[in-house]
Amino acid sequence: MTRLKTVKTNFTGGALAPDLLGRGDLRAYENGARTLDNVIVLPTGGLARRPGTAFVAAAPGPGRLVLFSFSTDQAHLLLFTDGQVQVFRDDGLEATLPTPWTLAQLKDLTWTQSADVLLLCHPRCRPSGWPAPARAPGP
Repeated sequence: MTRLKTVKTNFTGGALAPDLLGRGDLRAYENGARTLDNVIVLPTGGLARRPGTAFVAAAPGPGRLVLFSFSTDQAHLLLFTDGQVQVFRDDGLEATLPTPWTLAQLKDLTWTQSADVLLLCHPRCRPSGWPAPARAPGP
């Protein structure tokens, strides 16, 4: 059987789900690919290599990384370690701040972002500025 090779120049369909393989009747099949690894699909249909990462600093020990996008132009990388957070921006260390979380607590740390505010929570730590929980009256 003759094998037909075609040139594909448009990948705006992105990576196809396995269920779509063989569905030549769909436009997504015409404009898609089986896999797209380490590339970005350009709006014009072509592909570009995904930007990589650069070595900025060595971590002082085990920790947890959190990406904080302050705006479309400013992104910060937060490295939480035992009792501190290091803030990186533009390939350099911007600040080192103390935190109330130990290394064992970092796995339970959760966060969410609302516009330019990052909210960090841990089930065992009370948010700063909140009143202490009321105690039950004694006997």
